[in-house]
Amino acid sequence: MLKNKATIVMFFFMLVFGLGQFFWGEIISANGGRGWDGRGYAQVALDFHKVVIVDKLTDYFAQRFVPSAIIHYTLKSFTPTISNELLIKAFSIYNLVLLLICVLLWGAIARELKLSVKGQWIGFIGLFINFAVLKFYFYYPILTDVSAFCLTLAIVYMYLVDKPFGLLSLTLIGAFTWPALLPIGLILFVFPKHIQEPASLNKIFRWLISFVFAGLVLACVIYVNFIKTYPENEGMYPFLPARNLSIAILILYAFGAMYVFCNNRFLYSPGYISKNIRFERLILAAVIYLLFLFTIESLSAYKTGLFGLSIRNLFYYGIKIPFVFAIGQIMWHGPTVILIFLYWKKFVDVIHHYGLGLVLVVFMGLMFSFSSEARHSTAFFPVFVIFLVKALDELNWQKMDIGILGGISLFYSKAWMKLNADFPDNLTREMTLEFPWQRYFMHHALYMNYQMYLLQGVFIIAAFVAFYFIFKRRLVAV
Repeated sequence: MLKNKATIVMFFFMLVFGLGQFFWGEIISANGGRGWDGRGYAQVALDFHKVVIVDKLTDYFAQRFVPSAIIHYTLKSFTPTISNELLIKAFSIYNLVLLLICVLLWGAIARELKLSVKGQWIGFIGLFINFAVLKFYFYYPILTDVSAFCLTLAIVYMYLVDKPFGLLSLTLIGAFTWPALLPIGLILFVFPKHIQEPASLNKIFRWLISFVFAGLVLACVIYVNFIKTYPENEGMYPFLPARNLSIAILILYAFGAMYVFCNNRFLYSPGYISKNIRFERLILAAVIYLLFLFTIESLSAYKTGLFGLSIRNLFYYGIKIPFVFAIGQIMWHGPTVILIFLYWKKFVDVIHHYGLGLVLVVFMGLMFSFSSEARHSTAFFPVFVIFLVKALDELNWQKMDIGILGGISLFYSKAWMKLNADFPDNLTREMTLEFPWQRYFMHHALYMNYQMYLLQGVFIIAAFVAFYFIFKRRLVAV
């Protein structure tokens, strides 16, 4: 896959940076380097048979055990006992190897999309030069985020080169790595790539569809905020004086995004749908999904209410403070998210060009963007970046433009920032809002305190203005 100089440079950048983080980077201090969710993954990695087969898991961990299983059986082939330090190092190495594979996958995807060298670098910056990749994945290694990131890139590649068996195989692995990968993979399997230029939809219908979508979002917001009650918690409860404003912003965001997104009259044509769908694959996908549900039921000791939790994340925590969902996505995935906002129409046109499957996946990603916990978008973000770059590759990018984008992205990644604090065992939600612990929790918008909300908001507004004048106003198609 190392077929051009750009990919080689990207690969060695990630290798050198990753090795630097491995040897000299900080590791989260909470719970001996396991963090919080990482405790569950660590237990699986230490004794897979007992935890998964004998004691069984929650339905949450039953959909995320594959990376821990890989670590467990890899280490057991070398040593009978697994220490906590060895476990952390193993996850760190595993994540670095996956990130290197991700770079290679990006190079392969870029070639398949026939991107220019400048486009390849824009994509590399968007995918890799952000807080999630340069800081969080090394800082908090015992998680499944990197596996999900890598599998998404691999699934998209299989989709583009039309390898249904490979796509389905990766989807099955993803089903027990990150929950969103199963619907993503099955949708792209059932609706393979179908190149067709979109056709504009009548504005009246676009308004109607957007009103209906925004109305459904509003109904969900009303239900989870005014009908369903949750225990009040300072670190997570919406800021009530601005709640109505937060709701209005989310509804306007949903309406505006959908007004552009639904602009393809072919989407509503039975003939177009029949051209996109593979009915034999639909039957197989249904069987696979039923087997998946049976497997999760067999592996789970009890349910955690994942669907309800997802609704809560999208429509309750997503309005904690005005624009919190946007701040969370930008601070986590980097300022490339701003380019998605600024070039939403060009991005949507490219998505429609590839067929119904990609349209449905991006629609799911749009829904997940409502969440203030940007990690939930881990499996969707690569899809957005890949086809955003395809949309922007025709613009007259200069080397200085790419340098500016890379420099700002590197600054926002906070790879230079110390996160660690002495996390106590009895850490409360209220404590997460205070320093020094806020150094870590400010990156999870759900746990930002109001001071960090304002400070990060100012930096995002500045980046929006800069990107508008540097890129949106100046770059034109060539």
